[in-house]
Formats: sequence, C-alpha cells, structure tokens
Amino acid sequence: MLAESGGIAGKAPIRLRDIAKKAGVSAATVSLVLNDKGAISEATRARIKKLIFDSGYIYNKRAASMRPRRTYDVGVLLQDITNPYFAEMLSGLSGFLSNSRYLYFLAIAEEDAGRQERFLKAFMETGMDGAILYLNRDTPPGLLDELKRWGRPVVLAYRRFGRDDFDYLGTDHYFGGKMAAEALIRAGHRRIVFAGGSKKTENRRMRHQGYVDALREAGLDADPGDDYSLDSNTQKDGVDLSERILSGSRGATAAMFYTDALALGALGAFRRRGLTPGRDMGIIGFDDIREAEMSIPGLCTVSADPFGMGQRLAETLLVRIADPDRSFTQVFEKPRLMIRETSGCPRDVSCAIPEAAVPEGNRWRQ
Repeated sequence: MLAESGGIAGKAPIRLRDIAKKAGVSAATVSLVLNDKGAISEATRARIKKLIFDSGYIYNKRAASMRPRRTYDVGVLLQDITNPYFAEMLSGLSGFLSNSRYLYFLAIAEEDAGRQERFLKAFMETGMDGAILYLNRDTPPGLLDELKRWGRPVVLAYRRFGRDDFDYLGTDHYFGGKMAAEALIRAGHRRIVFAGGSKKTENRRMRHQGYVDALREAGLDADPGDDYSLDSNTQKDGVDLSERILSGSRGATAAMFYTDALALGALGAFRRRGLTPGRDMGIIGFDDIREAEMSIPGLCTVSADPFGMGQRLAETLLVRIADPDRSFTQVFEKPRLMIRETSGCPRDVSCAIPEAAVPEGNRWRQ
C-alpha cells in the first residue's frame, strides 16, 4: 500500500520523495518502512523513521486506500532467453524483487509480435502492479500508447523507441562500441570487423556507429565488407560468423562481436583453425557474462553489468510503483572495458579509453 504526502497547513506538503532524498534511499524503500515491510536493515529503518517523525510527515491511510490494491505481482517480458546475459540479468532482478515481497511472471516473445501482444494482454488482464518490458524491435507506437492507457507502471528495458513518457534503462551502446574499437586500435589492429547483431535494431546501429567513428578518428576506413550482421546471436552463430570472417575479410586481424556468446563461439572456431586469439586474431565481446572471464584465453569484453542491470530495472519499477507521479527517468548506463587476453593488448600498453576523453554526460541520443 502506498504512502501519501502530508504536512502542516500553510506550508508546502512533505512528500514521500522528500523523505527518500534526505535519507539517501529510494522512494520504494521509504514506502516499505511506512508499511513495515521489506528486507531493510534495522539501522536504515530506524534512520528513516526518525526522518519521518522529525519532518512531520503524515501517512494518509485514507488516500492510500483509494489506490488500486497491490497484488505484489509484476510482469517481465524478454525477447531472448538463450543469451546468458539475460539469465544473469534475471538473477539480479529476481533477488531484488524477492527482498521486496514481489513475484515476477516471465514471458519470452522471441521477436514474435503476435506472442508479445498475447503476453502483454495477459499482464494487463491479471491486474499486475507493473511490468519491465524488453519489447519486440518492430513494436508499433500504438502498442506503447495502449500501455499508457493501462495506467500501471512500465519500465522499458534496452529498447527505448524514442519515448520519454516511460522510465527507460539501458546501456550506452554508442560509447560501448567506440570503446571496444578504440581498445583494438590501441592494441595495434588496423583491420577490424564488426560481427553480429541485426541491422534492424537501434542498439546495433548505435554500437556500429561508435565503431565507425573510432576507426575514422584513427585515420582508418570502415569497409562495408567488414560488417557482418545476423538475427541470432548464439555460440553456434559465432562459429558460423568466424568462417564468414576468415573467408570474406582479407587481412582482418581483429573482430568486435555483438555478444559474448558470439565471441565465445568464434574463439573456439579460430583455435580449431590454428589461430591463437589475442595473437593471430584480436577478439572483443559485449556483455561480460560469467563465461567471458572463465574462457581460455580470457575473453576481452565490454561489460554491460547484467546482474546489476537486473537489480536496477527492478528498483526503477518499484520506485515508480511507490511514487507514480515522479518524473520519468531515461538512463543510459556507461559500460566498462574488461581487458583480457583475447584483445591482444600488450601488458605495458593501456587499451582503455582515458576518462578525460569521454566527459560525463556526453551521451549519444536517438
């Protein structure tokens, strides 16, 4: 049940978000304290209660009772569960929600518009408190408008569709693509291919543009023949991509793969062809799944922090449920480069982009 704002006559009312800001916690955490729920430490709970008391905040139970009754159920829609990234993301999301009494119902649409529509209809008809949605790449604007009419909190994940009337959380794909290409350039590579991802997706276009800009700034050409796209991104696809790269890109010494799964599949295929990753062929993936660090040699990758992303998606949704009138947030998280052996970066050379080269807040926008 939500907490409502209160205050003293003649003064601006104190709102739940004001308490949260003073306490340095989310609005969802304050709401859980007010309702004596949630896995919150006693020290944090006591500090929040003291702030509530000192501020004169009044919990308006009557107003709160007029809100739709909570079900503590939320929907999660993904397009692909075969990518280990999403399994790790779900682990972070599940842990965060379970600490707040919430259950989630998972649906996998597999880029099928009909399946997606059926799942979303089910979410709306069962009266869930909200949803985290990684929508089909061809989702029409009308469907997003229908979600607004549903009136329940929705967080868009990974695909934004140019909408600023929803909360959104995703990776800064342009920065990630540029960072990966610059790392390979700093490692001495001059012919770098971009491998994987569907050209129909905005995230792929952003990542590819970062790659192109990095090459141009280094005085190198982005040859269209070095751009390999595909709709699926499994390890098996990575094996197939490696064959296309070796037969089609003459002189290529490095490859940027759209996912770690693709890169890991290609890594094994290159080794079977007698090539040593990191020496004969530089390889960088994208995601930073657990297998990337455990591979032999270790896979250099751009970390999109899947576990942490899941936690933050869940927190964003719970904050919106607790405070439905707050401003919408649009978050493009800056990924990190995880230097490992497959990049070919010498130990005495820094392949990471200097922080000064990428000012905070300098983000590519749709």
